[in-house]
Amino acid sequence: MQQMAAEAQVAVIALNDRGSYTSCSLHDLYNLDNRGLPGVNIVTTEFVDGVTAQSDSLGFEPAVVYVPHPIQNRTKEEIEALADAAFEKVLAALKSS
Repeated sequence: MQQMAAEAQVAVIALNDRGSYTSCSLHDLYNLDNRGLPGVNIVTTEFVDGVTAQSDSLGFEPAVVYVPHPIQNRTKEEIEALADAAFEKVLAALKSS
């Protein structure tokens, strides 16, 4: 984390659509934010409640972009379409961080 915070300009955390990853990715985003690295977390819509619970627990208001659930078992073309649809939202979230 220390190296990422020192060398990167922003962090985009995007893991697959499993609930435990939502918790870990928010902790990572919180850690990087506390080191001065702005970031955004990309999470599937299935985990809105999980993001809220973790954010409340951490006392942290993360930048989050939600994408449709599920991610797994989608074709390359479907994943690319989801990424394209989320791209402007990710940029906007990073600019406001």
